[in-house]
Amino acid sequence: MVIEVPAEILNQRLQELIMLWKKFMELFDRGVESNEIPMETEKEFRALQVEITRRCQFLTMAIPEKLFDLWKDIKKLLSETPSLGILKREVPIKVSALRHLWHDVSIALNQKHGQLRNLLEQRASGHHAKKGK
Repeated sequence: MVIEVPAEILNQRLQELIMLWKKFMELFDRGVESNEIPMETEKEFRALQVEITRRCQFLTMAIPEKLFDLWKDIKKLLSETPSLGILKREVPIKVSALRHLWHDVSIALNQKHGQLRNLLEQRASGHHAKKGK
């Protein structure tokens, strides 16, 4: 299902998701490296997961041509890291695998951003060409 959303909003939401994704890894690292995880940090981490989920679900529905197909990988990482406390107790190889998945999704998010810009530019130029005829 694709909903009609202005191109500027799609770009903005995807950029916001990229920023939230970076913040996720900052909190992830802080949780793994700290001796104690403050409750405020844990709450921030969980709220961040909710925001990432909302943005992903919106982008999955709003970006045309099923271009945003990262929800499966993002959902996997979010479900594997329900809290910083649980993450802190994971074995190093698991933490490394989660970081690797985060990195793969980060690269894909940036690629999707470029693809979305190109798609929207093509559509905009196509609409202008049709109006000019």
